[in-house]
Amino acid sequence: EIVGEIRDEYDEDEEDVVTTIGENEYLADGAAKLESIVLPDGLTELNDGMFYGCSSLKSIVLPSKLTEIGENAFWGCESLESIVLHENIWSVGGGAFANCTSLKEVTILTKHISRLPGSCFTNCSSLVEFKLGDGVAYFKTIDGNLYSGDGMILIYYASGKGEASFTVPDKVRRIEGGAFCGNDTLTEIILPDGLVEIGSGAFTGCDGIVTITIPDGVIEISGAVEITPSLGFCDCVIDITSTGTTLKQNGLKIIGKILSSSTVMISRKDLNEDKKSLL
Repeated sequence: EIVGEIRDEYDEDEEDVVTTIGENEYLADGAAKLESIVLPDGLTELNDGMFYGCSSLKSIVLPSKLTEIGENAFWGCESLESIVLHENIWSVGGGAFANCTSLKEVTILTKHISRLPGSCFTNCSSLVEFKLGDGVAYFKTIDGNLYSGDGMILIYYASGKGEASFTVPDKVRRIEGGAFCGNDTLTEIILPDGLVEIGSGAFTGCDGIVTITIPDGVIEISGAVEITPSLGFCDCVIDITSTGTTLKQNGLKIIGKILSSSTVMISRKDLNEDKKSLL
């Protein structure tokens, strides 16, 4: 077992304390082997990608003074099983816990966060329950799934419950982007007639879906439109593609090309050899 510890470091004169940690600042090549870590009590910020790819990290207790979790901070921590967002957290970045495939339980105690990014818990395929602390008004849970406080937005569906069919509550008017992302057990999703908007990538990677009917009242579907032909919502889509992988995953093929584009890197003629080697 590899255990890490980042200590508060005080200067006798200035009494400095570690309050923020930069992107992968302390982890370097040992990131994939790290199983647990003790963070300084005075830490207030976890910057972007701090524990990115720490695939062996099983548990972590966030310091009580922590207020900000950066983007992709725990992305790909495949062994992490639970996380508690405590009372003092004000901000959680996009992708913060994405691809944490062993994550089973998320507890939200903070009353300061009014929304979570759509990519925050994408591809958390083992997630079975969101829990809320007393007095948390911005969110509510129904059967372990996470909704806005008024119940009108389905934020995240807990994909680890293994259900084959799910009925979105009648009160829901928006499905947040990434809400079902990566679910591999659902074959049927029943949407309410009052649904108006489906966020970007809401059903991305839901390879098992056989039946879903988009209500007539839906006026916007953002992003990941490749799934819409198979859902009977349209006959074809116009999309930007590079490898074509997403098209193949959704049983689509290119029937016409509107525009071709490419990206190139341009350098100075006198670029030195050291810089060329970096390219």
